[in-house]
Amino acid sequence: MCFYVYAQNTTIKLDYVSETITLNKDGSSDVEIDLLVTNKSDAPVDCLSIIYPNKFARVRHVVNDNNEKSIDTVRDGIIEDKSHIIPLTTHRENRSYRLPGSKILEEAPDDTVAYFEVPEGATPICVVQADPNNPMRSIKYYGVLHGGSELDIDMDNYDCYEWKALLWLNNSALKCKLEKPLMKNIPRWFRWHFKARRSILNVPSVFSVSYIVKKYTNLFPYNYEICGPFDVIHRLRSGLNAALMRLEEDSELSGADFNLINGKMIATKSLIEKIFGGDDTAESLSSTIITEWRTHLFPDVLERITDIVQTGYVLPSGGFPNYIHDMGKSIPCYEWKTGPKILNDNALNVHRNHEEDDTYLFKISFQAKYLRLFPVVIPWISLIIGSCALTWKIYDALK
Repeated sequence: MCFYVYAQNTTIKLDYVSETITLNKDGSSDVEIDLLVTNKSDAPVDCLSIIYPNKFARVRHVVNDNNEKSIDTVRDGIIEDKSHIIPLTTHRENRSYRLPGSKILEEAPDDTVAYFEVPEGATPICVVQADPNNPMRSIKYYGVLHGGSELDIDMDNYDCYEWKALLWLNNSALKCKLEKPLMKNIPRWFRWHFKARRSILNVPSVFSVSYIVKKYTNLFPYNYEICGPFDVIHRLRSGLNAALMRLEEDSELSGADFNLINGKMIATKSLIEKIFGGDDTAESLSSTIITEWRTHLFPDVLERITDIVQTGYVLPSGGFPNYIHDMGKSIPCYEWKTGPKILNDNALNVHRNHEEDDTYLFKISFQAKYLRLFPVVIPWISLIIGSCALTWKIYDALK
């Protein structure tokens, strides 16, 4: 979970990011991300690129009518733009904004000089959030909804062989094509929904009897990891460089399939060039500035959130968990915060990995269990059967 978004050859600023994660009983998760994106360059932006640490595609082998073999990449998972839901304050997907001090308003900034002037045809949206460092104070985030967008896997910039390399590292390259270009200093709201059909951490390599027994007796824990946006890109960089070094070593072995290895090397080098500028020390992605990042975790049907470990530049926000009161129910929500706007080095007493920029690295890991009814009911059924048998024996003895 978590992702990295950037625009090629352009500087963008993420003034506000809210990642809402809802856990499912099969170990997967629904991830909805609200972003307030500002273009800081003179050139308009008509497409945003996304690196997501999960598999949203699969590469398949295709045979055409002439019996010629080829490979193709198809989407495998749910990827959709839901920006139109942001103004619908009563919608279930806006429940993270029903936390104390949070709300969504259709409101434009009064001071257009300090903020921006709303373009013609755009809908102004103001998100109000409690200040994590001072709950008595609110922070307003102004932006607009302007035009639609198309969110899908990126087949324009990456071929099937490059996709195979990405999927081998459990990553996907996505794109968001904008109907209306993102103009300079006009912040725009987006909401993206992601759900991978497979959860990487919760799919065992071998389906053994032990796994099945643990799963259906509530002894099998689901493992989750939330890593920061810069962690996502640094891990991908390290994985590609390590793969390239291994391929170069394999190419020197006798009896190696040079055509296959060279094909993999070409795909890996091409990926490094497209994403990182062709140099493992290049910082082509440093053009993304992140001001604030919030993570909301809803366990929903899963229970027993345990072994929560957080490292790096991140802190819990509010109670742990906080509660949303919705239709007579108290819904738990775990929250974390990061970013230079709401954190400082003194509050954390830690050092960033890169003091020269705003690269805030963090990781959150935890476990959760889905409590199936069958193991819970068995002791009660046994108790009832035992009680009935004992009562019958006593009754038979007193006859």
